[in-house]
Amino acid sequence: MTTDYAGQIPTSKLQEHAEVVRKNNVNWKSYLQGQMISSEVYEFISKFDIAKPEEKTLMLQNNPTQFVTVFRMLMEGISRDQTLQYVLTMLDDVLQADKSRVEIFKDFARRNKENVWQPFFHLLDRDDKFIVYQASRIIAKIACWSKDQMERKHLQSYLVWLKEQIKLPNNEYLLSAGRCLQMMLRINNYRIVFVEVDGISAIVQVLASNPSFQVHYQLVFCLWCLSHNPSLAEKMNRGNIIPTLADVLSDAVKEKVTRIVLATFRVSY
Repeated sequence: MTTDYAGQIPTSKLQEHAEVVRKNNVNWKSYLQGQMISSEVYEFISKFDIAKPEEKTLMLQNNPTQFVTVFRMLMEGISRDQTLQYVLTMLDDVLQADKSRVEIFKDFARRNKENVWQPFFHLLDRDDKFIVYQASRIIAKIACWSKDQMERKHLQSYLVWLKEQIKLPNNEYLLSAGRCLQMMLRINNYRIVFVEVDGISAIVQVLASNPSFQVHYQLVFCLWCLSHNPSLAEKMNRGNIIPTLADVLSDAVKEKVTRIVLATFRVSY
């Protein structure tokens, strides 16, 4: 896989494993010979896989519909975890390189009267956790970078799912779930729905369990985002936020955690 992102220092288990996935080689020919993909899919993905970044850009500009069609067929038709990991990582890198590319998926779904979220939501039920959280990362990017915000029904489902993920005990992908939540709560409409699904109490519960400093930072950042909406800040004041933040502040070993707690206090109180 040719990408601009190989070699970056990983900051979470998801990114760490993505570095390994990028170094894999998929034998697309074997999928063609086994009749698991069509010749059209093979021609596109085998070329796209080894293309340089500027070549990928041209392929996306010239064949946006084919790009979405191929990746959706791969996501829905490939059962082998290792290959699906590779496909999702490739797709995530494509979106990361240019945020506007999320519109390719939105435009395709709109033209075909399809649900842009279904192929990714379907992957949230997989057993392989890398696949689950890589799909979640892509969902968050499309939801946050698209011109049109996520529809309420799907938004509610996704935020409930994220809320449950941060509460999972010993979740080795907790940082990835937290990162998705950080992205989502930058958008005011998403903040409102998160509070409606009792997201604040979930954050307080996790903060009280004394997680790592990075999780502390992520979740207090989420509270800081929520505090920018006056009505939500008022609801936060009625919760158990102050003593929880005070505990985080007293235990903080990293300056960035201290800063984000104090920033939340300044906005909220």
